[in-house]
Amino acid sequence: MGKIIKKFFFRLLVNKFTGSVIHTIYPRLIPDIRWRGYKFTIQRNGVNKSLAASLFCGFYEAAEIRFIHQYYKGKTDVIELGGSMGIVTSHLASLQEPGKKLITVEANPFLAETLIQNVKRYLKAKSQFSILTNAIAYHSDEVSLQITGNSTETKVVAGENNLESGKVVVKSIKLSDIINKYELNEFTLVSDIEGAEAELFHNESLGLAKCKEIFIELHDTVYKNNTITIEDLKRSIIGKHQFILVDQNGPVIYFKRP
Repeated sequence: MGKIIKKFFFRLLVNKFTGSVIHTIYPRLIPDIRWRGYKFTIQRNGVNKSLAASLFCGFYEAAEIRFIHQYYKGKTDVIELGGSMGIVTSHLASLQEPGKKLITVEANPFLAETLIQNVKRYLKAKSQFSILTNAIAYHSDEVSLQITGNSTETKVVAGENNLESGKVVVKSIKLSDIINKYELNEFTLVSDIEGAEAELFHNESLGLAKCKEIFIELHDTVYKNNTITIEDLKRSIIGKHQFILVDQNGPVIYFKRP
């Protein structure tokens, strides 16, 4: 019954109409009524209007943000895969100790400006923030992305660069490349990359050996013509990569080293 009531209120509050109203009332910065003190800029074009309502009500990436506030202690550098408009990134920045590195990878180049605007409000003194407009991939030096009507939903697809169809080609990057570039000894991984995590956990062992904890949203996906489920990914993270599962809310999971 609780889930049914929650879904009812979510649909009542989070829709295009309420999103348009909220964006009209708060044209520059949208406050988050759940996480007091956080305010965010969102793009008016290319973003689902209901996103404004989701942000205002504190529903946007709610489980991931809650886990980060509960478990992330701010003492490690962070690599975030799938920064989108910088909402989760901002929460990470606000919790990090001064001087730590925060490296965000967002494949959609059209989100970079908004991401930077949001994150810079919460960076600590001497914090080292970097954004990489790459896609995590191991099979090719370049990948083609499908930029949908909602630019926060970006997926790797086959095909050439074609702006009219919403396809954009970007350079790929590996997790180990990021670790080496920024000379990280240990780090926290935050990931929401719409199924591309299957390729990451299949190919990356050396890089993940330096990872102390993982905040991740897992997705059922297809990799090398094989269906990969969330349960398959969990088994790989626990068995192959030797993490323990600490907490889970649906597909959002927090893992850490024993």
